[in-house]
Amino acid sequence: MKQYLVLLLPIVFMLQEMKAEENPKFYMAYKIECNSEIALSAQDKMFMLENAIGNKLVKTFPCINLKTQNSVQTRLDDLRKVCLLTDLPTEEIQKSISDIGSDVNCDYLVHLRMQVFTGNSAMVTCKVMNMKTAKTLANAMSTLSLASISSSTGDEMAEKIIDDLK
Repeated sequence: MKQYLVLLLPIVFMLQEMKAEENPKFYMAYKIECNSEIALSAQDKMFMLENAIGNKLVKTFPCINLKTQNSVQTRLDDLRKVCLLTDLPTEEIQKSISDIGSDVNCDYLVHLRMQVFTGNSAMVTCKVMNMKTAKTLANAMSTLSLASISSSTGDEMAEKIIDDLK
């Protein structure tokens, strides 16, 4: 009986240690530089890229915890609406804001940047950075017309950064 206990005890400690380790936190942010006439179209394309790259990262690395700038903005907007419609206690509001803020605190930043030039040609870059060391771990770039940006563009960029991360 003591032999089983001696063997079981290290296994229990290892399981607790593994459970205590948190999944790596990724935060995906974006920046769009374009004139105001095409801002909505550029934003639609950026959301498409954000979804494609985010889905590919989570599919390839299922252990990561990925939050996006869009999801944080949506949660803040939802909280604002709830605060306007109900009388939430200050503690609850502060806890909600703290929870949303913890999504931005990450181990790795995935930054998408879209620059749209005259003639609607666009340059899209995607970088993955380690936030603790401020070092770029992966980099992808694509130059094409704004109209031709699609989810396959995001898939190609995701493949490149995934290859760099492996």
